[in-house]
Amino acid sequence: MSASTVFRMSVVLSPLLAIAGVLYFLTTSPHLSTEWQTLLEWSGDGAMIFLNEVPENPSPIDITIASAFALILIAIVINQIALFFYRSWARTVYLWANIAGFALTPFLGLSIALPLETLFTEMSIFVSGITLALAYFSPVAEKFRRPRQLAGI
Repeated sequence: MSASTVFRMSVVLSPLLAIAGVLYFLTTSPHLSTEWQTLLEWSGDGAMIFLNEVPENPSPIDITIASAFALILIAIVINQIALFFYRSWARTVYLWANIAGFALTPFLGLSIALPLETLFTEMSIFVSGITLALAYFSPVAEKFRRPRQLAGI
């Protein structure tokens, strides 16, 4: 299997694994025991506040945070598509987004997750590392450096 194929598979697989973790949490958490519900209440993971509670009358701050979250998700999707098609700027954005994610992790607070949710998240992070390694340290790196022609990719 070529490095390009592995790279493109990793670009697709990483977000799919992250989505699988979120979907697992959303479908499983309502059916958990009281002990697990209590444990999950301790979680300080900032990303899940949008998934757990939607206020009846959101404040302007809530709307701003939710809008920023939605814009970031849209930007991530656009960047993944650009990365898949070897756009040179997408590789740099992906690197800095990963660095920002790691830098912000300590500030999210205590994170308690279900075992399979953790597995999906960790696998997504691992595949992101593979994506970065291939984008910078393999023959795939040349595809990001070559000039693009207007007519083709």
